[in-house]
Amino acid sequence: MVGVSGGFLPAWPAEVRERALKRAAESGVKAAARQFERDGLNVSINTIRSWMRREGAKANRALELAGHVPPELLTDRVMGWHERRAALLPELGIAAASALEATKTAVKQGRSTDARNFATVTGILVDKLNILGGAATSRSDSMIMHVDVEQTRALQQKIQALEKELEHE
Repeated sequence: MVGVSGGFLPAWPAEVRERALKRAAESGVKAAARQFERDGLNVSINTIRSWMRREGAKANRALELAGHVPPELLTDRVMGWHERRAALLPELGIAAASALEATKTAVKQGRSTDARNFATVTGILVDKLNILGGAATSRSDSMIMHVDVEQTRALQQKIQALEKELEHE
């Protein structure tokens, strides 16, 4: 209960907290607070934002990479580039997949800043994977034609002969 001189506020029930987080993710923090006010509960915007920040921090702590980059990949001066690149590619793939999962989690939880940051990391990692793996990072189509001049002349002569036959018919 709130005391006149330095009292305390009791914790909101877990059910209220979960409903607030769900509403905030669906319709925004202000709309969630207004809905609680209509329901007779004065859950403040700051309280909901605080809960969202804590949930975001929990989600970030819970994000575990399936692997880690062994320090020797970064510090071994004898290791050749091809060997180092081959060892880094799977690690970058794991990191990109983890960043994508973090993006999806942040989107579901309505944490737009985290979602944007994780999406940026995902894009950068995928781009670097493409570069290190030798894949193109942008697409351009081109056609290469090898022309056999003698064969082309022979075909042209056949076409002319067939056209003359058609004219005489």
